[in-house]
Amino acid sequence: RTCFGTVAAAGEVGTCENLPVDYASLMSIQQDINILQMTRWTAMQASGGNMGNDQASEKAFTDKLYTTITGLIGGTTNGTTAISAVQKKAVVTLMSPPQM
Repeated sequence: RTCFGTVAAAGEVGTCENLPVDYASLMSIQQDINILQMTRWTAMQASGGNMGNDQASEKAFTDKLYTTITGLIGGTTNGTTAISAVQKKAVVTLMSPPQM
């Protein structure tokens, strides 16, 4: 995973991009979504066109997208009110490519 902030976190490699913390967080979410999408495409390609396997890959992708990724998002809307599950899902949906 790329280090978009100023200090590399666990699992991040390379030179940090030194982006502002809010923007770095959004870039990290986008990268996580892209990794999930590549995993989905690899699984679907390996299925050899088997519709059942393709559907299972698609379900696994959607489940991870809306549980794992939204679970990584935290923060507040105004400094005190926590971001709701609906707002987290909206962020993930907005950052997902249009064909999803």
